[in-house]
Amino acid sequence: MNTSTLVLNKPNASKLIESLRQLDYTSLTALSDIIDNSLDAGASQIWVHIVPKMNREKGEPGVESIIIADNGCGMDWHTLDEALKLGSDARKNPNCDLGLYGMGLVTASISYGTKVEVITKTADGKCLRSVQDLETIYEKNEFLKILEEGQIDALKYFETFVIKPQKEQPLTERDGKKVPIRNQGTIITISNIDNCQWAYVKPFVDRITTHLGQTYRKFLKSDNVKLYIQGKEVRPIDPIFDHEANILLEEEIPLEDGTIRLVITELKDYGSEINKEKGINISNQGFYVIRNNREILAGQALDIFSKHNDFNLFRAEFNYPGTLDRILSSNFSKNKISLSQSVQDKVSKFCQPFLKQIRNRAKIRQKSNRDPKDNVNFSDIEKYITQKSHLLKRPQAQVEERNAKTQASTKKEQPERKGSPRLDLVKRKRVDYQTLKARFLQKSLGEKGPLYETDIEKDSVLIYWNEDHPFFRIFIEQNKDNVDVLNPISYLVYCLGSAELEAAMGSDSHVIIENIRWDVGRNLSVLLKD
Repeated sequence: MNTSTLVLNKPNASKLIESLRQLDYTSLTALSDIIDNSLDAGASQIWVHIVPKMNREKGEPGVESIIIADNGCGMDWHTLDEALKLGSDARKNPNCDLGLYGMGLVTASISYGTKVEVITKTADGKCLRSVQDLETIYEKNEFLKILEEGQIDALKYFETFVIKPQKEQPLTERDGKKVPIRNQGTIITISNIDNCQWAYVKPFVDRITTHLGQTYRKFLKSDNVKLYIQGKEVRPIDPIFDHEANILLEEEIPLEDGTIRLVITELKDYGSEINKEKGINISNQGFYVIRNNREILAGQALDIFSKHNDFNLFRAEFNYPGTLDRILSSNFSKNKISLSQSVQDKVSKFCQPFLKQIRNRAKIRQKSNRDPKDNVNFSDIEKYITQKSHLLKRPQAQVEERNAKTQASTKKEQPERKGSPRLDLVKRKRVDYQTLKARFLQKSLGEKGPLYETDIEKDSVLIYWNEDHPFFRIFIEQNKDNVDVLNPISYLVYCLGSAELEAAMGSDSHVIIENIRWDVGRNLSVLLKD
């Protein structure tokens, strides 16, 4: 006979809620998670307002509160009661809904601040209000909230943020008729902001405008949804087809609970200078993962390939329905997936031939059209650097450690740490730099491109001089026989390139160094041109 007794096992509310504030949300992904709820509610218009603090004595105002309003179906009493619970029992359709585990509204909101207020109204219902204040939870150590019928202030709030914007920004049918105003919707207000990655309003608004335009591009392109930030309509941004991409393959990969739709493309090559301006680079190459028409990951390798400059024109859409969340191990903040070995093999089978093709084309473009006999001879410099390698302070080169049998890894954005720069250095396999040779090559990077590029290939550190740059033509070529000039300049460029290899690919430090290299090249080109 079983004599065990079941007892209520309540969590420590204050400790749990504080731990949930440390989840892997960023200020961008948290906002997206809240907007997902608006789209799931059938909203045709969504408004985001970043409210500035008005009491700052100097500089641009900081963030006071964040308001997300929509004209979706709104919530009744029961639905609102569930909305501010952890793990609400609201039913989700995995084939189209963007929500996942019923955690998004609470966890995304508290990642920004300590207080969230919800005002909502269905088409034929009353205005309702609910408030969750973490200070109350900390004080009482209980999951408590306000749940009540909205009073006059709540009705005015609803009029200001839902009804008035529909009048000022009316939607029209294709025949030109105005769409009727919806007397329904929801307003989320997050206040007591203490964890926003952007200290000032303008850069925050600029960044989320770009992020949301790309994340929800498929909704925004359909014209069924309009999204506004600070009253301005957000335009769709397509990181693939905005760059005149050539579709190489469209393939469906059937799995047990759904189908992955894979679209492999090669972007147009605009030349190194314009490619840089358009963000056609290592950071943005790779897979763009789309779940139920909403982007959740951008520029990922998914362990299908190793990122390299040769693949800058490679971009692919990885589309999947929510029914595959279990198979792809989607996390509840919707910013990570993991491919099992079998899924990875299926995707890789289609991608590898085109990756090889894109790399071969890149190699062809890199070949100089100039006569090899006209190239500058760096052989003596290469030998000297190699001989001195044991005396040089070498970067601990970081090469991605990959294991075909492990789950795919994806980069996640981390909250900005105050007081020190975020270098994002990750644990990698070490390369023995003592065995590496130095090689100087030439390639075309454009007149206003960088002075050089750097890479590691097999047993060599490669320095690619930009043969198009005025500095190379005026200074390097003109002094190719003057070792007193050529050697020190080559040593300097080698040391700069070698130092750049120390930064983890895609980290803040790597991006800073890369931007400096491009800016120096551009400015020097302007100064040297007649």
